[in-house]
Amino acid sequence: MIVDLNSDGVPPLSGFDACICGAGPAGITIARSLASRGRHVLLLEAGGHYYTKQSQELYDAASIGREAWVNLTRQRYLGGTSNHWAGRCRPFEASDFLREPPSDLPGWPITIDEIAGYQRAALDILDVKTADPFTHSANPDLSPYLIADRDEVSPPTRFSVKYKEELASSQHITLLLNANASDLRMPAGADSLDRVTFKSYDGTAHSAEAGVFVLAMGAVENARFMLNCTKDVRVGLGNEYGMVGIGFMEHFNVAFGEFVTTSDPENFRRSLFTSDAFLDSDRLVGRSNITLKILQQIRSHGRTAAIKTFLKDLACEMGVAEKLQFLTEFDCPGTGVITSLTEQFPARSSYVDLSDRVDRLGHRQPRLNWVMSNEDHESIRRIGIQLGKDFVDAGLGAIRLAPGVLDSQLPLRFNHHAHHMGTTRMAKGPADGVVDQNCRVFGLGNLYVAGSSIFSTGAACNPTMPLIQFALRLSDHILGRSSN
Repeated sequence: MIVDLNSDGVPPLSGFDACICGAGPAGITIARSLASRGRHVLLLEAGGHYYTKQSQELYDAASIGREAWVNLTRQRYLGGTSNHWAGRCRPFEASDFLREPPSDLPGWPITIDEIAGYQRAALDILDVKTADPFTHSANPDLSPYLIADRDEVSPPTRFSVKYKEELASSQHITLLLNANASDLRMPAGADSLDRVTFKSYDGTAHSAEAGVFVLAMGAVENARFMLNCTKDVRVGLGNEYGMVGIGFMEHFNVAFGEFVTTSDPENFRRSLFTSDAFLDSDRLVGRSNITLKILQQIRSHGRTAAIKTFLKDLACEMGVAEKLQFLTEFDCPGTGVITSLTEQFPARSSYVDLSDRVDRLGHRQPRLNWVMSNEDHESIRRIGIQLGKDFVDAGLGAIRLAPGVLDSQLPLRFNHHAHHMGTTRMAKGPADGVVDQNCRVFGLGNLYVAGSSIFSTGAACNPTMPLIQFALRLSDHILGRSSN
């Protein structure tokens, strides 16, 4: 059943085994899994069926570090950010769960075996039908250190489209649209929650009871919500050790430089991956996917795309591109472009907390301090130098590395991938994280967190497929818990 609080009355809200806040890939996956085995689920979605300014403006977040454009990169309506993801799927490597990052936060407290068995089910959810996934690549290895990357591509699956009818007809799922989770409450002296409160956009508050609660609102919103829940726990839910929001991670899209190749430039493309051998040989090196391709044509985006493209083409034809790049950076057709999806190491200095600004529903807004650490910069420098050396050794041409890649004392040009991770990280204990090995919030008996906010490290894989693996694992844990 789907009920829109902007237009429909509130239905009877009782008898729920679980309440899930957030109807993106993680939330919908858990709701469907629980419902398929007879559990009654309340699923709260802060937006409606489609994008609205009313909902999206509540994603406003102040940036005091590198600008991450939270409002523009996340989608606050049914299906979440699956509504505009590109579809790339790649699993974690087994070694990603075994190595400790060269930073002030630990790595994973589990091994990849905990989620490996859910890979096929996650790929089915994402409509990837490859019989033997992640085993084939059209590219050869560049060297033992930079090997051919292997990935799969979802169509991409839009969860709002794929599951709308199923959610509407479900006898076990009550989906409330335009329902903004505002608080989780517990009885006095208890260590478990008993009810959720949520608000419609006219400010009306509602509440519902459930046996288990799951936060699946995204890395920034999960942290923001927990920090705003101060009525029963003064410092915020799960924040007794001050770890909620700590360890925010993104994937860096690093401008490593440019290249010229002796191969056929019309068809040249390489997609590479930092191997275990590379990481074993140098502890300061992190994971990275690196793509090398020849730019065929100028592409611009946004409402002024046509005029931007015209001016860039004109600058390239007149040979004045370098002068204009002082104002706006772009590459001309024929340029060998290097892009990347590079790991950010978890660090206490990169975090989400609350600003003093309050949104229209009375909740304090998030403040994001996204920073690149010295360890991140050094990892990028070492990867870039290895790439340049191996490219030449392979007889493919030459690479001109960007100054910030060659020298860690110089500024480094990079951008985001909109992969928000790590703010409610998984850890062995509450001094280093927010959730335990089963995604349960430390100190609370029935509160769980889903999505990439629980990632201890981000490695170099797009988070959607792995977070669905974790969501399926969490569903099994909740079902086992409720059957005991």
